[in-house]
Amino acid sequence: RKTMAGRNKALSLYRSILRAHDKFLPMSMRQLGDAYVKSEFRLHKSAKPEQAAQFFVEWEKYLQHVERTGRGNTSMDVGMVDRRQVPSMSSSPPIGSPD
Repeated sequence: RKTMAGRNKALSLYRSILRAHDKFLPMSMRQLGDAYVKSEFRLHKSAKPEQAAQFFVEWEKYLQHVERTGRGNTSMDVGMVDRRQVPSMSSSPPIGSPD
Protein backbone atom coordinates (compact mmCIF):
# COMPACT_ATOMS: atom_id res chain seq x y z
CA ARG A 1 0.00 0.00 0.00
CA LYS A 2 1.35 3.36 -0.97
CA THR A 3 1.74 5.89 1.80
CA MET A 4 0.54 9.47 1.55
CA ALA A 5 4.16 10.68 1.77
CA GLY A 6 5.12 8.44 -1.16
CA ARG A 7 2.19 9.71 -3.19
CA ASN A 8 3.09 13.32 -2.41
CA LYS A 9 6.72 12.70 -3.37
CA ALA A 10 5.65 11.20 -6.70
CA LEU A 11 3.25 14.04 -7.44
CA SER A 12 5.81 16.67 -6.49
CA LEU A 13 8.47 15.12 -8.73
CA TYR A 14 5.97 14.73 -11.58
CA ARG A 15 4.93 18.38 -11.37
CA SER A 16 8.55 19.55 -11.12
CA ILE A 17 9.43 17.66 -14.30
CA LEU A 18 6.46 19.14 -16.17
CA ARG A 19 7.42 22.65 -14.97
CA ALA A 20 11.00 22.11 -16.14
CA HIS A 21 9.72 20.94 -19.52
CA ASP A 22 7.51 24.02 -19.75
CA LYS A 23 10.35 26.33 -18.83
CA PHE A 24 13.25 24.82 -20.74
CA LEU A 25 12.04 22.66 -23.65
CA PRO A 26 10.80 23.80 -27.06
CA MET A 27 7.16 22.95 -27.79
CA SER A 28 7.88 19.85 -29.91
CA MET A 29 10.06 18.31 -27.20
CA ARG A 30 7.74 19.43 -24.41
CA GLN A 31 4.78 17.57 -25.88
CA LEU A 32 6.79 14.39 -26.35
CA GLY A 33 8.46 14.68 -22.94
CA ASP A 34 5.21 15.38 -21.10
CA ALA A 35 3.51 12.39 -22.73
CA TYR A 36 6.44 10.12 -21.83
CA VAL A 37 6.57 11.31 -18.22
CA LYS A 38 2.82 10.85 -17.83
CA SER A 39 3.00 7.33 -19.24
CA GLU A 40 5.95 6.29 -17.08
CA PHE A 41 4.44 7.63 -13.86
CA ARG A 42 1.16 5.83 -14.59
CA LEU A 43 2.97 2.56 -15.33
CA HIS A 44 4.85 2.73 -12.04
CA LYS A 45 1.95 3.83 -9.86
CA SER A 46 1.83 0.50 -8.06
CA ALA A 47 5.55 -0.27 -8.08
CA LYS A 48 7.15 -2.20 -5.26
CA PRO A 49 9.07 0.04 -2.83
CA GLU A 50 12.51 -0.92 -4.16
CA GLN A 51 11.37 -0.32 -7.76
CA ALA A 52 9.76 2.98 -6.82
CA ALA A 53 12.95 4.13 -5.08
CA GLN A 54 15.03 3.49 -8.21
CA PHE A 55 12.34 5.07 -10.39
CA PHE A 56 12.47 8.28 -8.33
CA VAL A 57 16.28 8.35 -8.35
CA GLU A 58 16.38 8.15 -12.15
CA TRP A 59 13.68 10.78 -12.67
CA GLU A 60 15.34 13.12 -10.16
CA LYS A 61 18.58 12.79 -12.16
CA TYR A 62 16.66 13.56 -15.33
CA LEU A 63 15.05 16.64 -13.73
CA GLN A 64 18.45 17.92 -12.59
CA HIS A 65 19.83 17.38 -16.09
CA VAL A 66 17.00 19.30 -17.76
CA GLU A 67 17.28 22.16 -15.28
CA ARG A 68 21.07 22.32 -15.46
CA THR A 69 21.14 22.18 -19.25
CA GLY A 70 18.18 24.52 -19.61
CA ARG A 71 19.64 27.20 -17.36
CA GLY A 72 22.51 27.53 -19.79
CA ASN A 73 20.07 28.22 -22.61
CA THR A 74 16.86 30.19 -22.92
CA SER A 75 15.29 27.16 -24.58
CA MET A 76 17.06 23.90 -25.20
CA ASP A 77 17.65 22.81 -28.77
CA VAL A 78 16.23 19.49 -29.89
CA GLY A 79 19.65 17.82 -29.78
CA MET A 80 20.47 19.05 -26.27
CA VAL A 81 18.77 16.28 -24.30
CA ASP A 82 20.88 13.16 -24.36
CA ARG A 83 18.59 10.15 -24.79
CA ARG A 84 20.68 8.33 -22.18
CA GLN A 85 19.52 10.90 -19.60
CA VAL A 86 15.84 10.02 -20.09
CA PRO A 87 14.91 7.20 -17.73
CA SER A 88 13.82 4.11 -19.62
CA MET A 89 11.76 2.09 -17.24
CA SER A 90 9.45 0.81 -19.99
CA SER A 91 11.95 -1.87 -20.97
CA SER A 92 10.91 -3.79 -17.87
CA PRO A 93 7.47 -5.38 -17.76
CA PRO A 94 4.73 -3.24 -16.19
CA ILE A 95 4.34 -3.70 -12.47
CA GLY A 96 1.95 -6.50 -11.59
CA SER A 97 2.33 -8.32 -14.93
CA PRO A 98 3.70 -11.86 -15.05
CA ASP A 99 7.40 -12.02 -15.98
